[in-house]
Amino acid sequence: MNKYFRIPIVSNGIPSLPCPTSLEEIAKNVVLLLKRSSESQQARNALSVPYTVRGKTAPAYFFLYGNDSEKTQASLRKDALNELRKTFKVATGVNVVPWIANKFQDLFKATEPEAKAHQGAMFLEEPKQFAMSWTTMSNFHREATETYLDTWAKSLTDVEEANTQFWNTMARYGIAYNLLILQKVSDKNIEAVRTAFAQTWDTDLENLYQEKKLFCIDLRFFSVCKVQKEVKGYPRYTPATMTLLQQDSNTKEIKPIAVSVVKPESNDEYTNYRYKQCTDSAWLCALQAAKASATVYGIWIGHVYHWHIVTASMQMCMYNNLSSNHKLYQFLEPQSNYLIPFDLLLLLTWKQAAPPTSINSGFEFADLLRTYAKDRKFFDDDPLVELANMGIVEEDFTVNTPWDMFPIVADMLKIWNLTQTYTEKVIDNLYADDTQVATDKELQNWIKEAGKTDSWLHILDILEVGNIQGLPKMDSKANLKRVITSILYRINMHGAARMPEVANPFMAYVPNFPPCLQSAELPSPDATISTEQLLSYLPNTEVIGEMVNFYYEFAFTAPYESALPLFGNDSTLFWKDLPITDPKNKALVDFRNGLEEFIRAYIARATGVYNHEPQIHQWDLNIET
Repeated sequence: MNKYFRIPIVSNGIPSLPCPTSLEEIAKNVVLLLKRSSESQQARNALSVPYTVRGKTAPAYFFLYGNDSEKTQASLRKDALNELRKTFKVATGVNVVPWIANKFQDLFKATEPEAKAHQGAMFLEEPKQFAMSWTTMSNFHREATETYLDTWAKSLTDVEEANTQFWNTMARYGIAYNLLILQKVSDKNIEAVRTAFAQTWDTDLENLYQEKKLFCIDLRFFSVCKVQKEVKGYPRYTPATMTLLQQDSNTKEIKPIAVSVVKPESNDEYTNYRYKQCTDSAWLCALQAAKASATVYGIWIGHVYHWHIVTASMQMCMYNNLSSNHKLYQFLEPQSNYLIPFDLLLLLTWKQAAPPTSINSGFEFADLLRTYAKDRKFFDDDPLVELANMGIVEEDFTVNTPWDMFPIVADMLKIWNLTQTYTEKVIDNLYADDTQVATDKELQNWIKEAGKTDSWLHILDILEVGNIQGLPKMDSKANLKRVITSILYRINMHGAARMPEVANPFMAYVPNFPPCLQSAELPSPDATISTEQLLSYLPNTEVIGEMVNFYYEFAFTAPYESALPLFGNDSTLFWKDLPITDPKNKALVDFRNGLEEFIRAYIARATGVYNHEPQIHQWDLNIET
């Protein structure tokens, strides 16, 4: 017990972070993450298709990374260690790098190769060049080019195509980013909507609201994010946006009709873009601004906050309050590894570990969570609760099969149902009745500590107390089942982000999910800009290369532990001393069988034309990355 304890952070207002009790665990995770970077190099080396950009013809790899792959890897090692040394010393007064370097000499003794020419950051000239981020491994580049490239490129030149693709892309391909961001405009949020669109609100919008055909994506809280004015020569900007979307009553298709952008460094000044009222090129730029804010939400809120941060807090309190022989420990511990030290290293080595958004440090991330997570309760992150809070109901998104107009919801609910069934079977076997739950002292201590909020910084302050609001009393099996289902769902759902088909081709085509804009000076609604000018707002080759690193370390590295054991779903049982016929082990095998069936169906639907055997063992058992 007491595996995790406080590390005081003395700068920038974060009072503490979760931390392993030993440098051994920090070192282990540094090594694992650096090895991942090397492991994914094979996929990067397969960025071999030649492109001609601004008069230079070279393989895609050259534009994204320069000439020398070994220089890239050595630089990553050096920069990551330097970042860890500086930030960790600020946090603790301890220089941890020499200890790690001495313990793992072979990893860090490599010297820097002689530097070779690097093209430097370049803005692309035409939309199809964004395909340079597709690896040729497993024929991803060829098949994606044949199937998707012409259509996706039109989202940057053709207004009608851009409108059609906007919501469809998020609803179908946003699973790794947990993009449950659509709200129905109702009495609850109509005043906020009218305020954001005060410049252009008219009877057409009012009528859509009255007819219950108006939806919105409200990401204005990104106004707390600063514009990074110089990152390798260029700004990085997360627009704070609200997007209005109209639903067709017959087809139930949803398309954007207005985008409101909060002016940088302001909370209450907006620029409104209305479809058919602004120029076509300004509208295309506004849609990319809305996509950028949705992508940043997906990375830091949908994925990291929902699945990493809250889960790590619950896991830390579990380790500190459940003994290793407790009946819940054997149930939860196999899926409670790696996450806490990974989150710690993400925050302490931000510039090396984080994807290229405008959020510059773990401290800025804390500011973002301080805004988003205020008054947010534990179960608010569960998909059914989140959908209900957003006013999203199955009827509005079903034509032939449930949720077929919002497919990632159908996928998430399948994982939720599998997790819930598994949890309920195990809890029913572990606890005979409500009294056994209520009298389980270690369980009571765990939830009590997780629910304490003794810090002004809600949720990120993952200490010996959890700072999690809204946890129920542990007085019934029903409440226990609900909490455990929520924890395990977050872990199980995270596995979707590890599938190669999620990164390639859907997310790696950067205009689908841009992590930032490279200028905060958006064109006015009446301005006309060229396609090349539009592309200068989108990520340049430097940022695309960093996003490729981010995606490939999910998609093209092996998980430390697979959710589906290599030698069959009935092997590597959690309850090792009990027979496979024990109800708990049987429930585990049933869950794995259901997960395998889901993975096969998901990849078949997501890829369509590929028809290859899915890598079912790529789905991770824990949240590792």
